[in-house]
Amino acid sequence: MSGGPAGSTSLYFMPQISTENYSRLCQLIMKICSDLLRDILSRYIKPAELRSELDKNKCKLEKIMNQQQKQLIYSVACKTSLAAKDLDISLLYILLRNICNIPSHKNGWGKQPMKGDNSISACIERIRFQRNLISAHSTNGDVDEAKFHNYWDELSGTVLEIEKQLIGGESYERAVKSLLTCDLSPSRTATYQAEFKRLHERMEKWERTPRRKRGKKRKHHSSSNRNEMEGIEKRLKCLEDEQNRKKSKPNGQHPSSVKWYLYQLLFPVVDLILCYYFPRFLSGYTGIQRFHVHTKKY
Repeated sequence: MSGGPAGSTSLYFMPQISTENYSRLCQLIMKICSDLLRDILSRYIKPAELRSELDKNKCKLEKIMNQQQKQLIYSVACKTSLAAKDLDISLLYILLRNICNIPSHKNGWGKQPMKGDNSISACIERIRFQRNLISAHSTNGDVDEAKFHNYWDELSGTVLEIEKQLIGGESYERAVKSLLTCDLSPSRTATYQAEFKRLHERMEKWERTPRRKRGKKRKHHSSSNRNEMEGIEKRLKCLEDEQNRKKSKPNGQHPSSVKWYLYQLLFPVVDLILCYYFPRFLSGYTGIQRFHVHTKKY
């Protein structure tokens, strides 16, 4: 009798712990990491200049964003009132990567950073990768203890590294510690889990859709470039034919001309006669004249 309830209790509480693990990770991403990325954005772009920077980079950003993100950033309603607090983690990542001039980490934006790389871009990238890993559990809504501690250690270490390098203080460190041990209300848990799932869907859409669009653009540009190159080659061929026709004319001093060959052969001979023999001939002639004049006097 004593063994039955113990087994039942274990089966009852384990799913609750794994669900709480998932909820804590969702709140860590949705609240703490999102607020941290907003602070990073405000460090690189002053809040008063956010609107002008978004407008200045509109052409660049519209090629990257999905339709929902464009609507949020460039709709008439948000034209003047937009602030960092209105942006979710997917939009924050896009802006930090593309318009803040943050140097990329050693492996480059969009790739898993190297271990030990604690640059700001590497930390931002780790948050994105951890978000993707955690979102894989959104179907069941639970994370076992081993995976939870791996995710938590990676994210909390990243948060503390950014706070140490860029922000200062200990507010984020205290928030992380508090979230790890606090009691989670069912309503708050459900809210963050639902929001995290919506965020995952938006982020997935952004990561996939632009790749197809960019692929189409690359295909279009490659075909247009190929046509342009063919046109250039045709024009060069016409110019080359025209030059060959001009060179084949008899009056042209081209290496194929007979006059040109005669000139090349005779010029050294004439030059030798004029520069070497002719001066000696003149000096000999004047000497003979002086001799005749001298003999006539006697």
